[in-house]
Amino acid sequence: MSVSQIFLICIGVLALLEVFYRVASGLNESPSGQEILVAHTNARYEPYDLVSRLEAVTKESGIHSAFWEEMQVSMKNQLFATATETTEGLIHDSADYEGQFFSTINGLRTTTDQPLKYDKSVGLFGGSTIYCYETEDSHTVSSHLQRLLKDSQPNTIVRNFGVAGAGAIERCRKIRHVVSTFTKSDDIILLFGDNDCGWLNYRASMSKTLKLSIRIAKLWRSLELVTLKSESKFARQHAAAAAKHTLEEIMTTYELCKRNGVRFTAVLQPNIYTKQELCPYESAVVKVFGARHKKMILSAYEIYRSQTLDFVVRAEDGFDNTVPSVFLDWAHVESRGNKCLANIFLKIIV
Repeated sequence: MSVSQIFLICIGVLALLEVFYRVASGLNESPSGQEILVAHTNARYEPYDLVSRLEAVTKESGIHSAFWEEMQVSMKNQLFATATETTEGLIHDSADYEGQFFSTINGLRTTTDQPLKYDKSVGLFGGSTIYCYETEDSHTVSSHLQRLLKDSQPNTIVRNFGVAGAGAIERCRKIRHVVSTFTKSDDIILLFGDNDCGWLNYRASMSKTLKLSIRIAKLWRSLELVTLKSESKFARQHAAAAAKHTLEEIMTTYELCKRNGVRFTAVLQPNIYTKQELCPYESAVVKVFGARHKKMILSAYEIYRSQTLDFVVRAEDGFDNTVPSVFLDWAHVESRGNKCLANIFLKIIV
């Protein structure tokens, strides 16, 4: 047998292993053994036919077919569509898109119900959980907050600086870049946590050998003790490094805002892994996204929770009492979840 034939056989075996891995990864059953419908990726990439049947999608969710189709069209040119090079690194903004239910104007996701005249600004910064791909304009976190401020601070305008896929480090750069446009007594709120646990780029840092052995180990359990423990250790180290760097950037940003007389608050956000009691649907979502992902999130959150900084608000319990579930996937929520976050922000502002 020639070397080329052996090579082709090896490729074929690896291809079969990949198929088995994908099939095994796609299986999802609830603790009772009954299959539960969940999104297998970020929900916004799923077709409306699937999303509409998720437990979280109710009449109050702010999700309907016309909006969902429009949102998915907008995604084709939205994500990190524009970038500005600075001495600190790239700053990203979303591309403008003007639709009936979903819009971004001048790089900011549209916030409805804004006052025509205002004397105070609130800037919300974060990733997709601030940008709110999954809900129409009137159901985003910023729109909910704008309406909640109507009685106590009618002359306050809320602006949505969320960018899908952005982490806190990049959003801190953005804050430092625009803080001069805010005035004294204004508020800047940074929602952080979900994208700041190392999972966004940790697989790119893994060796090819470790990646392959992890997949093989998931099929041949006898290799778990060696391979999966190595992965677990790597994941924890990566999460710790991400948390340390994030906290350094947050501190630098806080100090700059303070010098400018702008109140800066960093809010540690809730997600499905920080919820105390999960319903069967939420347990199924956790299973789909895997133990490694959960471990990275919780490892970083241990570090974030250990901080005792006056300008950091711990809100990881923010979805604890939500029934039915607000989760479309492990991080992204529908309108009721966005309103929970808006109420947390309201307590900071007033």
